[in-house]
Amino acid sequence: MEADSGKKDSADAKDKDGFYTTFWSPQLPFSRPPLFAFPNTFGEFKDAVDKVLFQLLLLLHHMLSFTKVAKAVWSIQSDFTLEFSDAQWVHDTITKTSAELDRRERKVLSHGSGI
Repeated sequence: MEADSGKKDSADAKDKDGFYTTFWSPQLPFSRPPLFAFPNTFGEFKDAVDKVLFQLLLLLHHMLSFTKVAKAVWSIQSDFTLEFSDAQWVHDTITKTSAELDRRERKVLSHGSGI
């Protein structure tokens, strides 16, 4: 039983490390601008930005489950409630982020090159 718990803790740690690496990696070239001189840096930067945008969309959609209506429908017990103005901000941010991802995808498909 403890061995299973150790495996789960190890997997959770890897997931967290992967998330933090992906989330913070786009900032590395800005803290060390000469890194852009290396051939793979800009491509890795673009990939990381796309992953962060996708993760942002997932988080924002999850946030909508904390509106008063959603909490009532899904019987969610939480002290946190996303108020109307905050829910509107979440919707607006989802729209902007989705539009940016769509723009990037169209550009890649039409040019067959990087974003």
